[in-house]
Amino acid sequence: MPEARRALQQSSIDWLTTELNGFVELGSTKEVKRLIRQILRHPRSTAEALWKAVRAIGTLDAPRRWRRDVEAAFARLSRKEQRRAREVMLNYYSAIWDFEAALPFCVPRDLRSPSELMFAMDIYLQLNKLSEAKKLERKCLNAIERAENEFDVSCITEALGSFYARTRNWQRALDVWAIAPRDQPLARSAAVGRAEVFIAAAIDALNQELDTVIALKEKLPSGIEISLPGIEASLLRRTEKDLLRLKRGLERLLPEKRRKAFGLNDRL
Repeated sequence: MPEARRALQQSSIDWLTTELNGFVELGSTKEVKRLIRQILRHPRSTAEALWKAVRAIGTLDAPRRWRRDVEAAFARLSRKEQRRAREVMLNYYSAIWDFEAALPFCVPRDLRSPSELMFAMDIYLQLNKLSEAKKLERKCLNAIERAENEFDVSCITEALGSFYARTRNWQRALDVWAIAPRDQPLARSAAVGRAEVFIAAAIDALNQELDTVIALKEKLPSGIEISLPGIEASLLRRTEKDLLRLKRGLERLLPEKRRKAFGLNDRL
């Protein structure tokens, strides 16, 4: 009988998640994988158990390999537990960079927690859904006033900072990232983002000046060019050369992926 009770206990979802947490802390990859598999295939799993499994998957290499099991585990949950697990799926799909798959979980009226708002904002920005992101901005502004702790503030400022950076509202991005807590897991993103804003703004200015040079070239010859042949074209060539030199240098500091995050590939 004791053996039967122990076997029953060890098959319970609560026991499995407790064991999983322990082995994650120990860094025992083999045991972590075994327990994740058991939790994801458990017939009586919960949203909380799915969250703990997905969080553990995040500590492993190749989280995409777990996709089929994660989706099957979510499908087996009751409707009530699926509603609770919405944020888990947002988290998982964001982690594997499948933003299209995450989109069905971004229902604005259902987005309530600061972390949900942050994940949803990232998904909208990644998919270039700026009108939806704009609506979410208003929700974030309301939520920041009700934030209960520093982690919540960190999530909301990350969402807002990312939105303002993407829409090239440089000053608002700076203001938001400046107030982001520096003792939270997202502190690095805020600190680096705040510095990158200056680089992005400089590249934006250079792009505008290069557009001006191109427009002026198309209007040649002007009155100056007629009275002093060659001088205006020469000035424009030198200006363009200097602007391109600065742009190349700054783009080395802000790679293509980050330039996209700052909206530098968009036409506003």
